[in-house]
Amino acid sequence: MSTSDRIKSTIMFTDIVGYSVMASKNQDHALKLLSTHDTIIEPIIAQNGGSVIKKIGDSIFAEFPNSKVSVHAAQEIQTKLKKRNSICNINDKIEIRIGLHTGEVIRKDDDLFGHDVNLCSRIESISPRGGIAASTDLVSSIDNEFLYREMGYIKLKNIIPPKKYTKFIWIRMNTLQNLINNCKNTSLITELKFWIWPLIRQRKHFLQRYYM
Repeated sequence: MSTSDRIKSTIMFTDIVGYSVMASKNQDHALKLLSTHDTIIEPIIAQNGGSVIKKIGDSIFAEFPNSKVSVHAAQEIQTKLKKRNSICNINDKIEIRIGLHTGEVIRKDDDLFGHDVNLCSRIESISPRGGIAASTDLVSSIDNEFLYREMGYIKLKNIIPPKKYTKFIWIRMNTLQNLINNCKNTSLITELKFWIWPLIRQRKHFLQRYYM
């Protein structure tokens, strides 16, 4: 007999950008890229304490023990894919969107269900290509280690009412501090401080100029 429990959980959805078009043009090539995609992503999820709940076509649905490690995993995934794509033929590139959320889910056997699961899948859809989008529920539960930019209020399909969402920026606070401390270029230091210190001081992580 199956059992179900309501629990608070941090979850992730990923999706390959343009996969349907890829598959329609060359299904064998698309399947090969999907296999490469899984080979890259699944170990990173596991190394960060996460587990894959299931794979849905070209999407991965995963769960993590807390918000912080989910962001670490998402950033590692996107960083590894960006490095791979930088040396790949254009037809072999793999770009994904990642959505993160912390909320209440229903665990039934080895699967997760509920409104917050649906919400996370919608958050993934508004992520920039090659980027990470997250709910304010997740962002409010992490410290200042990460930089992020608010995307504002967005109406998601079948999700009422509109809510605030966030996208993460590819640099951690300690990395940024080291960059400024070790930089020999005075003009660059001045510009970095001009744009970044207000983010640190006010905790309004708005770094559009340096995003992607």
